[in-house]
Amino acid sequence: ERRHMPVTRIEDNQVFEPGVVKIAVNNVEHNGRVAFHSHSFWEFVYVDSGFAIHTCAGETSMLTGGDLFVIAPGETHAYTRACNTVLYNCLFRASELGEEERSIFSLPGFSELRMRAEGGDGVISRAKPECIRLNFTERHEIMTIIEKMKWEKLNHPSGWQQMMKSLLIQLLVFYSRLDVYARRAERRSDSYLGHTYKVLKYLEENYDKNISARELSEATGLSSDYISKQFKRELSMTPTEYLRRYRIAKSMEMLRTTDMPIADIARSVGIDELSVFSRLFKQFAGESPSNYRKLN
Repeated sequence: ERRHMPVTRIEDNQVFEPGVVKIAVNNVEHNGRVAFHSHSFWEFVYVDSGFAIHTCAGETSMLTGGDLFVIAPGETHAYTRACNTVLYNCLFRASELGEEERSIFSLPGFSELRMRAEGGDGVISRAKPECIRLNFTERHEIMTIIEKMKWEKLNHPSGWQQMMKSLLIQLLVFYSRLDVYARRAERRSDSYLGHTYKVLKYLEENYDKNISARELSEATGLSSDYISKQFKRELSMTPTEYLRRYRIAKSMEMLRTTDMPIADIARSVGIDELSVFSRLFKQFAGESPSNYRKLN
């Protein structure tokens, strides 16, 4: 019988102050592993810097600075590997939106979130968790909202609870617009952000192959120098480094969900030599592939 990692249930009284608005904003730095956990409230997470391998609703992904993603109520998630990951999260009960709840969750970008929330505790909905990668202007805008929320929560000026609700609505509307812009940028191959999406999409769809800088350039229609510059600027890493981390993230998913031999998993993610795979895996996950499988 396969062993499963325990899931910690986070209750409202652990994050919200009693008798006041159920909206909280925190910033933390993660290193190493953050255990699987779930909660009955919404969590919006903005990654400011660092990188992490994140698992949510059975999907494993790479997170880097500038990523924004959402955890729906009841979803189980964990940071399988975090390295100097500085993130901000906004936790809230949807009921705090009052009469605006229905109109807010009818905005573009929220249909997928509703599908995930309707999955309920222990039920995986058909909608998959996705993250939005913010550009520099968007990162500044979201940090402005977050810092205002932190200040209101800390200082409790007159009307601070009403202001927290107002700022939460701003954050959710901003998320909806980001979702629309991100989808437009992904469709537009000539856009600044569209170039980044194009490279990421190619890497993530072909991670099981040997990809040279020349092949990546030919496949995306972008020069190798431009790709490298964009990646350094947006993700603070090279395409090769991103591909290596993405491969480890996918191998973690296979180790948890299949009985494939480790050597076959290594080959399936594009790493032919088992010794190389084991070394890279331990470097990112902090333990050997066999021990990771045993624990998970």
